[in-house]
Amino acid sequence: MIPKHQQIVDDILEHMHARVNELLHHCHPVSRKPPAEPTREQLRETLFGQHLATIAHYAEGYPYPYEGDVRTSIGFVARCLYGNPLAAQGFRLPQKWQRSELGKLAHAAMLRFFEEERLGQLLTVTDMHKLFDVKRQTVHQ
Repeated sequence: MIPKHQQIVDDILEHMHARVNELLHHCHPVSRKPPAEPTREQLRETLFGQHLATIAHYAEGYPYPYEGDVRTSIGFVARCLYGNPLAAQGFRLPQKWQRSELGKLAHAAMLRFFEEERLGQLLTVTDMHKLFDVKRQTVHQ
């Protein structure tokens, strides 16, 4: 994995770990001894870390290693980060997510997927805007 993508993956893993610890601290009784901090390698080995790395690898040109396609990993990561904890499925991406480092990485993976595996099925924002007669911002949302 190229260093830039590895840094994106590691940053997300560390932020996610900090958020999980914050939630546990507020939702569970305080334990006497805080859990040991995991190493970067341990975070990378989690299912969340594996899906993040898979998205980066796929964007770099490697084959998708799991059943299904890269949309599976992108959906898993999006659900973990942006899913409603009170709903069984689904997620809502934040505004301008496509400008974030993770958004750009996911976009690169999806672009590759549609250019190589679903040739002719990719619509531009302008195509969608005209086809569905909605504002461009609605397409982005």
